[in-house]
Amino acid sequence: MMSIWGFSPRRVAYIIAVMICCFVPLHGQLPCEGSGILTAASGILIIIVGVLCLISPDEAKYRPFFIALVGFVLNTAFTH
Repeated sequence: MMSIWGFSPRRVAYIIAVMICCFVPLHGQLPCEGSGILTAASGILIIIVGVLCLISPDEAKYRPFFIALVGFVLNTAFTH
């Protein structure tokens, strides 16, 4: 089984998905350019989460992707 610094791909995907969700409150504190950059970063991270979910052999391997997708949609909605 593949590991990333000793962690399973699913665990890394969960960490990145939670990090994407933590970006949402930062949109109110950043200027417009920073808000756009934050949304672009969450878009790149959701692609990474998707790849990690695809290589994970677990049964519930798409759950981190759905959490990241909710965070990405919220990030997109709060971009100003």
